[in-house]
Amino acid sequence: MHPDNKKIFLIKVVHQQLGNLKNMVDREKKQSTSIHFIEWIRELKKQNSFSAAIEFFIKTADYPVLYFEYQSTQDWLSLKHSCHTPIANQSLCFRLHESDASYEPTQLYNPKEIPLFHSQVQKLMGTNEYKCFPLVFNKKIIAIFTWVSDSLIVKDQLFILNNYVKDFLWKEKWEKENSRDELIGCLNGKFFLKELFVEFSRARRLQLPLSLILLKLDQLNILKSTYGIYKPEIFIKTLANNLITDSRAYDIFGFWPQEGHLGIILPHTTERGAGIKAEKIRWSVQSSDFSKVFPLHPRLTLSLALAEYPRVSRSADSLFRSTLKALSFALCECGGNMTTVATPTVGFKPDFSISQEEIHHLRDLT
Repeated sequence: MHPDNKKIFLIKVVHQQLGNLKNMVDREKKQSTSIHFIEWIRELKKQNSFSAAIEFFIKTADYPVLYFEYQSTQDWLSLKHSCHTPIANQSLCFRLHESDASYEPTQLYNPKEIPLFHSQVQKLMGTNEYKCFPLVFNKKIIAIFTWVSDSLIVKDQLFILNNYVKDFLWKEKWEKENSRDELIGCLNGKFFLKELFVEFSRARRLQLPLSLILLKLDQLNILKSTYGIYKPEIFIKTLANNLITDSRAYDIFGFWPQEGHLGIILPHTTERGAGIKAEKIRWSVQSSDFSKVFPLHPRLTLSLALAEYPRVSRSADSLFRSTLKALSFALCECGGNMTTVATPTVGFKPDFSISQEEIHHLRDLT
């Protein structure tokens, strides 16, 4: 073979081997990326809330990324999360209409068209070459991701993330719209406890008393076995509606259908005021004739329990458990038809004390 031809042949062989090596590296890289992507999806599915899924995406990103939440009612964008991006001394929240008269909501689908947003991201990321991905739920934009990366896998991750978090958001929306028990008309147990936490926090902050009452019909199981499930629940509905009518506008009612418990949150109410209200409820039922509704059981009774913050607890959860324990004592140990009061444990120190003069000015008798 001619030396020149031999040289050309060797060059072709080397190029071919380099090409094969490159293809092999690309295949391995692609396979490695695929494995990483599958593992990422598997870990994403372990996140049990909307915020947890968002934080997981931010934490696992290997590139600069920003996460802005959009509040449509107030029309502002707020930077909630960032990764590999300096954010010190930067404006992290801005109102769109107030800052830019030319702003239109449709621009959120391509936020680079919003001058204010573009300038903010440019400062934070230090480049004009960034990409955006709007997070959409129920045909509305709720957040915007921006990132700097040439990786093709980013959009796939965001697409999967968007679909995954929608499940949480639909669940939250459904629960919010169905926060009230359909039959009774007051809050269901889950949202009642949420309201208890809110009111407890407010009571602690303002150093005002808060009382909780739980009550149950003593003959509930007998009525269900005799008249079926529906009729006793209609009775409880009527009882709850009468209690709501006779209570203050800011008292909060809840119902647990399986246990048959009714709950009442009494803001600004001491143990004394809650006790008077509980006894009024008990005597109103005990002194009534229900023969037209339940022919075999004309006389019905209630068991009630109450607890007051700050007297017996230092948390909403403890307040609820103390009241539930007192109700169990009234039902199981005392045979029902009575009001029990939760007492503090030995050595318990309340968050604050309430004087008799303060109790008088609360006017907590309902």
